[in-house]
Amino acid sequence: MLTTADGAWLTVTSATLRSVLNVVRMIGLDEARFATWELQNEGKDVIDDALGHPPAERTADECLAAMREFHVTGDRIFDMEDILADEIYAEREDIITMDDPELGPIRMQGIVPKLVNAPGHVWRPGPALGEDNALVYGDWLGLGEAELAGLEERSVI
Repeated sequence: MLTTADGAWLTVTSATLRSVLNVVRMIGLDEARFATWELQNEGKDVIDDALGHPPAERTADECLAAMREFHVTGDRIFDMEDILADEIYAEREDIITMDDPELGPIRMQGIVPKLVNAPGHVWRPGPALGEDNALVYGDWLGLGEAELAGLEERSVI
């Protein structure tokens, strides 16, 4: 991961001989020094060190443009602000808006992944403290009303 001059985080992936050479070209190292797997492995620290310098001096957009120009695989690492603003996340309904009884409209994660035959849905935001006690302790765990009341009296739940 790399940090850019404007504070963005980028990731670069190179898993093939060719993709490493694309990185080497982008950062201006001598390709002959990294022409084989063995040479790339021996020089991986040199590549990593050189790869970290240009991003620290350039904006994310400048780094991404260079990556595209040299066919280097990688991209920006999103923070929550980026995710909430991204139109692809919105289109896929990965981030949805729900009404919370106390907070009003809130943004939260939708269903990921979306399965064709069982897409699922978010039916509410998180429950209030103790809201699901009867469901969990009664219906799921089989405790009777007297047991549930006893737990409440002793401040267990």
